[in-house]
Amino acid sequence: MKKITSILTICLLGFMLNFTVKEVHAHEFTDIQSYPSADSIEWAYSKGLVGGFEDHTFRPNSWLTEAHFAAILTRYYKVIQDESALYIAHDNKIWSNSIYEALARFKVPLVGYEDRSYRNKPVTRGVLAQVISYVNGQAYQLEKSIQYLFDEQITVGQVPHANTLLEKYGAKNRLTRAQAVLFFHRLDQQNKKEVAPTVLQDKLPAGSNSAVVNKVKLQAISRVDPRVKPTIFLPADKYIEGQLLPEKPIYIKGVLLVNKQYPLPKNYAPGEDRTARAQFTKMAADAKKSGIKLTAFSTYRSFDYQTNLYTKYVKRDGTKAADRYSARPGYSEHQSGLAFDIGEANAPRHWANASFGSTKAGKWLAANAYRYGFVMRYPKGKEDITGYMHESWHYRYVGLALAKEIYVKQNTIEEYVGLRE
Repeated sequence: MKKITSILTICLLGFMLNFTVKEVHAHEFTDIQSYPSADSIEWAYSKGLVGGFEDHTFRPNSWLTEAHFAAILTRYYKVIQDESALYIAHDNKIWSNSIYEALARFKVPLVGYEDRSYRNKPVTRGVLAQVISYVNGQAYQLEKSIQYLFDEQITVGQVPHANTLLEKYGAKNRLTRAQAVLFFHRLDQQNKKEVAPTVLQDKLPAGSNSAVVNKVKLQAISRVDPRVKPTIFLPADKYIEGQLLPEKPIYIKGVLLVNKQYPLPKNYAPGEDRTARAQFTKMAADAKKSGIKLTAFSTYRSFDYQTNLYTKYVKRDGTKAADRYSARPGYSEHQSGLAFDIGEANAPRHWANASFGSTKAGKWLAANAYRYGFVMRYPKGKEDITGYMHESWHYRYVGLALAKEIYVKQNTIEEYVGLRE
């Protein structure tokens, strides 16, 4: 019976943390080799704080929801001594209820106690600072909690030369899965593994009536600084400020992912993909039969080339505007060698122009590119998912089978790999 209970606990843990039940060892994660915090991910996995996905990825740059942060917090500090209590479903079958009920007794600053919609929103670095500082018996006020993390060498911040403490730390930025385990790993290295005595003394007794519990929940919610209160998913057009470029490209579900939150290594220089070029040549030949002469006017770009290009755009239009239509160095899909900017050879006025989508060539390409393994990378109406304005000329080679699936379902690569819905 004990063995069965243990197996059930493991399975439920996988569900709780939004991971698959299939066992994936940390060293098998295909997207953390040479990742800056790979050792912390290995550590967190070995401690049972996190798990992986069925496709053997960890997805280090994916956002961590408040509920999943609360789950890691509960396990790290062993807030619930009987682990099985973590997985007991309430009447409404919401897995995180028991976790929030446990943390409420400690008056931990979180937002999702009452409004459960906040539980599925990315937690901010500021909330993490407030929680960690509070649990360790320090002040929960935002500036003081951030200063505590700096003083204890638990963080070095994201923007060291920023003017304010909040900016230096990146308090308003969303927390990624990799960043979260790095924080807890540093806490472990500093031997900060237990809830502070002062917090334990103030703990709400078990069996307290609902009125008292609700009052405590409201008190805990009020402690979260409104400046770092979790909001909706970090927009796809936002970069993770302070993010380090990986040493290896990141694949999810077998697809090389490149966007504003999944960069390429600086030294990644594969050149133009030969298969993609061959398929483009075939596509151009077929388009010619319809009286359309296609040309790929921009394909592979090196890191240095993108640096110069992006810098030019910033000088001309400013950073905010440039980020809407151009990628920062390391974040350009053109560096992968799989991106093709396509236009009509005899109509250069439509190249990299919104007008291309309305031309005969643009319409033919939109309807037929998938047959050759290409997908429109930034389709209209998907700006909030891809992070870029609609580009009717920008196509990405993904292979015949995947291109057809994405085309038929009218998805984007982000939707296919499960990053956005």
